[in-house]
Amino acid sequence: MSSTNLTKNLKLPQFVASDKPSWLGDVNGAMLNIDNGYGTLTGDISKANDTASSAKSQSDANTQTLVNVNSELESQGNRITALEAGGGTEQLEQRVNTLSTDVETLQTRADTFEEEIASNGTNITNLTGRVTTVEGKVKTNEDNINSLQTTTDGLTLTLQEVSSKANNADKTATSAQGTASSALQLASTANNNSQNNSLQISNLQSQVNSLSSIMVSVSNNKLSGSLCIAGDALMIGNPETNTADFIINIRNDGEEITPAGINVGRYDISSVLPNSNTLTAISNDSSLRYGSSILTLTATKNSGSNDINFTLKSNGSISSTDNFSFAILVALV
Repeated sequence: MSSTNLTKNLKLPQFVASDKPSWLGDVNGAMLNIDNGYGTLTGDISKANDTASSAKSQSDANTQTLVNVNSELESQGNRITALEAGGGTEQLEQRVNTLSTDVETLQTRADTFEEEIASNGTNITNLTGRVTTVEGKVKTNEDNINSLQTTTDGLTLTLQEVSSKANNADKTATSAQGTASSALQLASTANNNSQNNSLQISNLQSQVNSLSSIMVSVSNNKLSGSLCIAGDALMIGNPETNTADFIINIRNDGEEITPAGINVGRYDISSVLPNSNTLTAISNDSSLRYGSSILTLTATKNSGSNDINFTLKSNGSISSTDNFSFAILVALV
């Protein structure tokens, strides 16, 4: 599983912010643990009910035995009365003592069965409480799954933007269309699994390097000192049109993103646009929806420098911990 922690009893996943949930690993495993735990509790309750039913049947049988013994005692009493009249009471007294002992033994057994019935009742109550607890955990996991689904749905717009901007870049070279489309599809997958970003970006680079008119590079020249930074960036440059496509993953660990914007990364584009130092950037801003807010990534460049600077803005203040993936086209003039 990909969760950092597990619950004590059913070993259900407990996620932290850096965990990457897995439907087949975490969710299916958690559901199986809950179902197995529930099945075990149901079996224990069934066994406890069977034991209580058996004890009740034995107690009823003992009660009937006591009734029979009392009837026998009454009969013996009548016989004793008759024997006393005839002078034969000594043997009867011995038999009465024996019968009294038997009655005491039966009474002790009846008391024991009543205690067992009471104990089984307590066990059934405890098991019922455990079942209720498990049902509550099931509800909590269902809520967590719904929350994960909502988060996943929020990434749809980002993936669509990545695909759209990649198609714009492909139009600059007809022969590059199929390969670049495949590269952007792999980058979309990297958005859902940030732990594999570096490997997937390397795969993109090897696929696109064969194109005659497009240059590709991976850079991780990111700013330090901020809790919100851009990680590795895939750069696809076209020297013929002086344009560069960026696919960037940004990680925010609590920095407040404001309408004024914060600097998140600086990347040298000379590897994909060798003559860029004398040009100025004209950026098409890239935006995505995050909850009720809109995040916008803007690129700027000054003449005389090969660095593209990226600024992240929001129409409202955001300081939550999360990953954001952007695709942005930068044109130089």
